[in-house]
Amino acid sequence: MKLSRRGRRLATAHAPPSGHVGLAQPRRALQLMRDVRRLLGARGQNPTQSLPFTIPPRYAPMSLVLLAILIGALLPVQAGVNAQLRLTLGHPLTTAFASFLVGTIALGLLLVVARTPLPAPRAAVHTPVWYWVGGLLGAIYICGVIVLAPRLGAATLIASVIAGQMLASIVLDQFGWVGFTQHSATPGRLLGVALVMVGVRLVQQ
Repeated sequence: MKLSRRGRRLATAHAPPSGHVGLAQPRRALQLMRDVRRLLGARGQNPTQSLPFTIPPRYAPMSLVLLAILIGALLPVQAGVNAQLRLTLGHPLTTAFASFLVGTIALGLLLVVARTPLPAPRAAVHTPVWYWVGGLLGAIYICGVIVLAPRLGAATLIASVIAGQMLASIVLDQFGWVGFTQHSATPGRLLGVALVMVGVRLVQQ
């Protein structure tokens, strides 16, 4: 496996004058192994280690929640932008295709900039068919939002979407479907979903 330019510099900096790491320098050898392992991406790492910034371990859970909230805040913005794009393009399907096309181009550029290696062809061949359904579900969501956003408004639309997500999430967690870890539908969880439903009703008024 080839090291990046940064990895080669790091390895050179840790290497002893003789060109190899011997028993006389166990600490330097251990540090070199740790640095290379970090650069190559060790398995079993903390979820926050894959982020482009460092989060102290004690703040990691809340930081990830806040990041999820920030991403969720983009949904009503996306809905409004796509609704306006429909006024120009004229049809929900055309608008959804354009939206996905822009996203595909953006991801392609990101792959090039990040120098992300492409998966082996055999990985796609041996992947279960239902793993590819995510793109179809995304297309259904985008088309539905484009149609519903002008009629419901941002608050009612997103509240209704969240209610649907909570109902589906309870079922998926209860049975451990589609790769989720099994979590029982406790009274507290069911109460939380009920409160979300009440919130949807209040937002509609």
